[in-house]
Amino acid sequence: MRVHDLRGTLVTLGLANGRTETWIADRTGHTSSQMINRYRRAARGAAELELGELLPLATALPELADYPGITQNAQTLGSDRSRNQQKNRGGSTGTRTQDQRIK
Repeated sequence: MRVHDLRGTLVTLGLANGRTETWIADRTGHTSSQMINRYRRAARGAAELELGELLPLATALPELADYPGITQNAQTLGSDRSRNQQKNRGGSTGTRTQDQRIK
């Protein structure tokens, strides 16, 4: 596995879970929709399989839970994920922002 594979996984699972291209580009550094669109086929497969998001590191590898910062980061990620899921559902106001395309 290469670091670049992790980038592709982030794009694929992000698309499969309804993340916007802007959200993905902010994290991966992609500068065009064309590059992100290369992952759409794999994202459709991940969505059909209902793979969801990656688990926090301390959950996926319990042996790492004793290392300083790992558990705290996993808890922070979990609360961020909850807030993001609420935003993706429209939050309490029921409004949703429009997906902004990268130019």
